[in-house]
Amino acid sequence: MTTVTITIDTFVDQAFPAGTVSGVLVYKIAKADGTPVSEQHVDASSASFDVADPGDYVASAGRVDSAGSPLGATVTASFTIVPSTVSVSVPSHLTVTM
Repeated sequence: MTTVTITIDTFVDQAFPAGTVSGVLVYKIAKADGTPVSEQHVDASSASFDVADPGDYVASAGRVDSAGSPLGATVTASFTIVPSTVSVSVPSHLTVTM
């Protein structure tokens, strides 16, 4: 299991029609083929996920309004989780004597 943290580095102000009520941030992780893995709705600049399988993924984050409709663009980043490894001692040289 790998813990993946998505962090929004920069926010920009964007104008919306009067009456628009800002909601939470939606963070998502999907496999590179688009298969959803996990989603969080939080009011914080980062979110952490436990991802079990090695492979290629896409992380995304965006703001929604109070009704859950997107506000502004969704930003994305690709990443790869490599398989865990362990070190095991194996024979590397052999001597035979008589």
